[in-house]
Amino acid sequence: MRRNRALVVTGVVCTGALAVGGIANGLHRAAGTPSATPDIRGNAGTVEQVAQFAPESGRAARQVVLQRTPDGYLCVWDSPDGTAEHGVGGCNPADDPLAGHKVFVSLAYTPWVVHYEGNALIDQCGGAFAAQRFYVDEEGSVLAAGERGVALIDDRDLARFAEGEAAPPPIRRAEIPGRFGFVPEPKSA
Repeated sequence: MRRNRALVVTGVVCTGALAVGGIANGLHRAAGTPSATPDIRGNAGTVEQVAQFAPESGRAARQVVLQRTPDGYLCVWDSPDGTAEHGVGGCNPADDPLAGHKVFVSLAYTPWVVHYEGNALIDQCGGAFAAQRFYVDEEGSVLAAGERGVALIDDRDLARFAEGEAAPPPIRRAEIPGRFGFVPEPKSA
């Protein structure tokens, strides 16, 4: 349960960070400025749905879409139908999508959560994660270490390790952030 919650929180934080950057600065753009009303219905390759929310408590379904415009802006829209005309959002230069703002994320455990698809490990953002070594902590969680850092293995994939001949070497949870170079509770300087 705790690991599933970490996966959900990570996904929400990724989506929230993109939305905050797009919305924070983009809402104050005047009509007629570049990308003030991007054509969401244009080339399907330029629009990516990053989240979808089912109807709940009498509210309509919504989706969050991300678009890179030809004039160099990154736009985020939260709307019922994925159009700027019916939603809230805005655009920022693609080279500074958060408009100079910093986003701090508290981690429940590791920066990455991975699961198996066949024999490949895939992270929470859909990228491949090349594990070089595995560890098990004092609570029985299995971690994968690779070039990109350390990842928590999804609970649904723990059977692979239970059936193996040799258990991964132990590691203490308290030593993981320092050993793998991340700060689980970052603070503003």
